[in-house]
Formats: sequence, structure tokens, C-alpha cells
Amino acid sequence: MKIAFWSSACKHSCVTASMAAVSVAWSFSCEPKIAVTENHWNGFGIREMLGVPWSFGHAQKRKYSYFYGETVYNRAIEGLSKEIIFLENKLRYIPIQVEPFFHVLCETREDESYCACKPKEILFIDTAFSSRSTQVILQEADLVVVVLTQEACGIERFLEEYRSLLSKSVFLIGGYQRTSDWTVNYFEKKYHLAKEKIGLIPWNEEYAQAMREGRAIQFFTRYFRCNRNHENYQFIKESKKAAAMLYQNILEKSGNAL
Repeated sequence: MKIAFWSSACKHSCVTASMAAVSVAWSFSCEPKIAVTENHWNGFGIREMLGVPWSFGHAQKRKYSYFYGETVYNRAIEGLSKEIIFLENKLRYIPIQVEPFFHVLCETREDESYCACKPKEILFIDTAFSSRSTQVILQEADLVVVVLTQEACGIERFLEEYRSLLSKSVFLIGGYQRTSDWTVNYFEKKYHLAKEKIGLIPWNEEYAQAMREGRAIQFFTRYFRCNRNHENYQFIKESKKAAAMLYQNILEKSGNAL
């Protein structure tokens, strides 16, 4: 089963950060194994957040190979071709492929490697805002996780231009701040979003720092069972709830066949 994480808001949508949080929370609390991949790379993607960073030199070389020559480019690409296993095989990273990666990422994706799931494995795809491959992924996805910002542009653009996806969509509010007027209840009432199809990933400075340092998994490992008085309790609680919400919707979509 393929799950696309995507946003109709082109800026500051927190798609990758939200997918990282849900992926790790899922791996700690839900039974089906998951694989994660991406159809784009903007300098720091899901792979790096989970803990396999590239040096600045390698990152630049793989993005702009012609600046450094074919030998260096090929060496960098060879490293990208290997899958990475996390959390005792509960979470697997499927590497982004050469063709779509090369040009931020080429507008076409002729291979089907992003669908390379193992039996009974669920694939999460960190999906770019807009590209040809994005349109294919959105159409082929069994479920679309629409990551919202706390403002009108993202949700209203989705409802105006992508309403055809509504029947197979659930929603996450990324970087959620409780001081905003755009609360979960406001989204539910104003846009008639079902309560069981919306979750949130709160803004958390320590988690943001952990992602920048490639320590998203370590962050969850350290705080996953923290008590309710801990400063990170609310973030962990909502991440768990978001993963549970997604799991339940996948279960219903699959006819309880997971």
C-alpha cells in the first residue's frame, strides 16, 4: 500500500518533518513495517533526518555533478543506491533514484522503484509540491496525507484544485502552534473535515534541532515514554495520535487486510 505525504501549500509546509515524526512514531507503536522514500531532494531530506547525513561536499556533488566531474558523481550515486534499515527492521529507507534525483528532480520518473514495497509493507512517500512524478504518485497512492499549514492558502487550494483526491485523503497540520487562530477545531468546522481524518504534529524546537542533526529516531527513542509532566510529552502524544489516525484510515482502506 502506498501513502503519499504531500502539501498543496508550496512553502513552509513541514511535509518531510511531519512524515519523519509519523514514521518513527508508527515504528514504535504500530505493527505493519513501513518503508519511506522521496521523489525529491532539497538538501536535507527524510534520509538525513532519520540519521544518515551526507557531508556538504557529497550533497553538492550529487546535486551538481557537472561541477565536480563524472567520477565523483558516480561515487556519490553508488552510495545512494543502498537501502537503509532502522529500528530493527521496522523502518526501511528506499533510496531515491538517479534519474529523478539529478535535476531537483527531473520532471519525469520513468522507473517504478518508488513502488518497490515488500509484501505487507506500507510505503510512505515524501512527495514534492509539484512535478510530473508528483501527479503520478498522487493518482496512484492508496491514501494521501495532506499536510496543512495554519492558514487558508493550503486547504483552500486543495479543495479548489485537488478535490478529486478528497475521498482518499487524511490531513495533518504540520508545525502546529496552539496560539494560532487556525486550530484543529477551526479546520474541522470551517472546512467540514472529519475528526477521525485529521491530526497534528506540534511545533517543537528540540525535535526541530534533532532533525537538523539527523537525530529524529534518537529523539523518539529518548522521549517516547516520557511522563505527562515532561516538556516533550505533548509532541510525543500528538505524534502517536497522528500515527494511530493514519493506521486506522489505512486499515479501513484495506478492508482490515493489513
